[in-house]
Amino acid sequence: MPSNDLLLLDSIVEKNKASYGTRTEDSEYFELFAIDSVLKNYDLSLEQLEDGWVDGGDDGSIDGFYVFIDGLYLSDDIDLKYVRAEPVLEIFMLSMKVAEGFKQAPLTALVSSAPDLLTLIHENPTNPYNEQLLDIRASFRSAYTELAEKKPSVKINVLYCARGDTSRINKNVISKATQLRSELANLYSRSSIDVRFLGASGYWFLRNDKEPTR
Repeated sequence: MPSNDLLLLDSIVEKNKASYGTRTEDSEYFELFAIDSVLKNYDLSLEQLEDGWVDGGDDGSIDGFYVFIDGLYLSDDIDLKYVRAEPVLEIFMLSMKVAEGFKQAPLTALVSSAPDLLTLIHENPTNPYNEQLLDIRASFRSAYTELAEKKPSVKINVLYCARGDTSRINKNVISKATQLRSELANLYSRSSIDVRFLGASGYWFLRNDKEPTR
């Protein structure tokens, strides 16, 4: 990876620190910056970014978990009876690592946790998760079931965000991403799945509404 890509990323994160309040670790600024970059077009407040920032114990390698209905952030302010027919429920799950590379372990965890959380036939998932994750899952499950007669579709976006080079990802890591995509594709009949990697050069392109070149 060209060293300038990493230098540019670290510089942008540093310049945006004030937007994310006072944090104790540089990794926390990076995580909020990554979330903000991915969800830039949804114009979330810092409070809303923090609502879905679920990093901590029992997180299943999920550091960010956000749900939108037809582009609107799922919150108590949404009155579901006014949602149009055939709405799109869009989910973002982010695994964020400050490391300069992409490892297999986070995706191995996601292969277990993401389908478990998004299997809604049971009120509670199989594995233990922190309260913040469970609350977001419960809100999604409630909205999905309440909108059943309107024939909702689900769009699932899983992003592994790091500071590495996406052109140098090990084939075993890519294989795990493919497995995760396959597992998620079996959950809903009306769905689309996107599992991708976001590396050092990608954040600038997201924030400038362009497609990354690597």
